[in-house]
Amino acid sequence: MPCINDFIPATTTTPQPTTGKNIAMAKHIHDEEEQQQQQPLKSGTKRKHLEVPPRGFNFQPVEEAFVRTELNRLKTNKAIGLDKISARLLKDSASLIAPVLTKLFNRSLESSKFPSIWKFGKAGFTDATITWFKSYLYQRIQVTRVDNATSSAKYVSVGVPQGSVLGPLLFILYVNDLPSCIKKCKVTMYADDTVLYFSSSTLSELEENLNADLEILRRYLNDNPLTLNAEKSKFVIFGSTRKLNSFREFSLEINAHNLERRDTFKYLGIKLNQIRYVLVGPD
Repeated sequence: MPCINDFIPATTTTPQPTTGKNIAMAKHIHDEEEQQQQQPLKSGTKRKHLEVPPRGFNFQPVEEAFVRTELNRLKTNKAIGLDKISARLLKDSASLIAPVLTKLFNRSLESSKFPSIWKFGKAGFTDATITWFKSYLYQRIQVTRVDNATSSAKYVSVGVPQGSVLGPLLFILYVNDLPSCIKKCKVTMYADDTVLYFSSSTLSELEENLNADLEILRRYLNDNPLTLNAEKSKFVIFGSTRKLNSFREFSLEINAHNLERRDTFKYLGIKLNQIRYVLVGPD
């Protein structure tokens, strides 16, 4: 089912762009206030104040026509959601379900409550599924073996089982929100390999934005709790030979560790050269 956010028209009383009409109206109000201040008050009378509309954000009631229009605008090539209801079905039945959806949306706004069943995202699970995963992860035991020596068994309190099929999937779900936290850079993720990249014509902007997002990344890792291998983290500056030669000293750091700059870097089996993104090729 489409999220309620797709259907709720919201209004706000923030000031509109200034026009000649706005200026004239503001001047009229100002002149009226001046006249009131200059006129003496009669005994027992109160000064009249011009009413100023309150500022703030308010949801407006949803109209059935609006909901029907939005249903008809759905793209039928979208993937089916967790409710298993296709966009084609919603679109074809728009005239029948629009009144019901309108009542649901307005009831939600009137009661100031967002239905819990609408909170499921693409990675949402039912309570039974969550309980199953909890059972899968709970009281896992791990040992370490070197040659013929084996350590004592220890319970694994964090992380996913090593060598398991579900482990990589659970990790991807766990860090799936990382790109939404990064402000300036673009993010590419593949399993536990993450790349931040940013383009700019000035070195100062490049350095400032990359370091700012690396600090956001550091806080994200601390909050979740994850560990970054700073020794394996490198950076490359791509550009023309003339541009690269003009660059002064460039510094990136995370967790008080200065990242090493490379001329060539291997990512997912492919070597990337700093000169105009030339692909050197895998080893």
